[in-house]
Amino acid sequence: MTALHEVERLLDSAVRAPYATRVPAWLAGPGLAVYRNNLREGARKALCADYPVVERLVGAPCMRGLAHAFVAEYPSRAGDLALFGHEFPGFLAERYASTPHAYLSDVAELDRAIADCLLAPHDSALALKDLANLGPERQGTVRCTPTRAWRVLDSAYPVLAIWRANQDGAAQAEIYLDGGPTYVLIRRAQDDVVMHGLNAAEFAFFSAVLHRPTLAEAIDRALGHQAEFDLARALRCLFDWHLVRALTTTDFS
Repeated sequence: MTALHEVERLLDSAVRAPYATRVPAWLAGPGLAVYRNNLREGARKALCADYPVVERLVGAPCMRGLAHAFVAEYPSRAGDLALFGHEFPGFLAERYASTPHAYLSDVAELDRAIADCLLAPHDSALALKDLANLGPERQGTVRCTPTRAWRVLDSAYPVLAIWRANQDGAAQAEIYLDGGPTYVLIRRAQDDVVMHGLNAAEFAFFSAVLHRPTLAEAIDRALGHQAEFDLARALRCLFDWHLVRALTTTDFS
């Protein structure tokens, strides 16, 4: 008699296998086709919801094929479909490496960042005065704990222009794939997402804040890209955009 765990393994493999794949005779009935179809359609709908610009760029038939191939390689590990599909940008990067469509993985990263911002918890944010209240002698040692509804992204391609050009009602625009690089900050504002184009120094600063070095270290990283880095503006944006939920300092006294 086949052990239960082996039955489960065979059933899982058969459900996720391509339709042309031979499966054990005892699994080859019409019921399996129903499970296969439900799995594939569930994956397709979940990926289309989280990666709408990728779907618009490749078209519905191609997206369906990508979803079927993706779920076979990256099966869902949770009952919540909101947790499914995080590996899709990497999947596209491998599939389209060294092709004219290599940019799709970066577009998917932007789609993913937007979805993650919308799903992130709502955090209370600090104001710039909270930093000022620490006094100048302690501000350099501050580490910022970021709120959880923002991301940064960099790409060799003009992904922000591509994303905007593929929104409903967008004006037609000629976009060149060599028009990058792109640096962008994505954040949730109310129940929507706002995106800000950054320069390399600003990207270095906000990216550093996400990884929680001291504020002085984040500033040094930005200055490494641009000696005229506008620190005052960056700090205003950091707090006006509600990107910080806590400040911690190390007291060396």
